[in-house]
Amino acid sequence: MLGIAAGLLSGVIFAALIMNVRILKAEYPELAIMFWPMGVALLLLSPFTLEISPNVLYSNLKVLIAFGIVSIGLGEIFTILGFANLKAQTGSLLALVEPVSGVFFDIAVLGIGLPSETLAGCALILASAVFISFKGSENIKEGEDKTLF
Repeated sequence: MLGIAAGLLSGVIFAALIMNVRILKAEYPELAIMFWPMGVALLLLSPFTLEISPNVLYSNLKVLIAFGIVSIGLGEIFTILGFANLKAQTGSLLALVEPVSGVFFDIAVLGIGLPSETLAGCALILASAVFISFKGSENIKEGEDKTLF
């Protein structure tokens, strides 16, 4: 039950992120928009680093640094750049690629077999993301869509 509630709350917060990026991009560069929430998160989460023994931290340091650079660093940069330069609904739909890629990493890296229904759902999400993205980019190119959201 906690997982479902956390997932739903995460979705609402993610929607707020999309809207904030769209609003703030008029006054702030994208990387500054990314820096401030991460800086606040760093301050709020710093006390939890004391719960890990130095030996465990040191033995996992390479993995943690790689995770920080790839997932949090590059992933967040691309997320913010994308949301700042897309319509909110297009960005939201493209954000669905994240869990789909997790499913494919389960298959490719961990070798976990998945039911055909899951794979069909992933295919539908990817197809709709491609369709909406191209449809949205045509509207923007033609000047039909002048709305902010």
